[in-house]
Amino acid sequence: MKQITTIFKTWKERSLQRKQLAVLNDTMLRDIGLTRDDAIYESYKSAWKK
Repeated sequence: MKQITTIFKTWKERSLQRKQLAVLNDTMLRDIGLTRDDAIYESYKSAWKK
């Protein structure tokens, strides 16, 4: 049961990170080495996809 909880927690964290990535401005994205297209692509991924 603990493994399932860990998996769901990981998915929730990924989902939150992707939402945060989607709202970064272009300067912030450039600072972390991403383009707007990279951020959009990543933000549309499902939580269970790495």
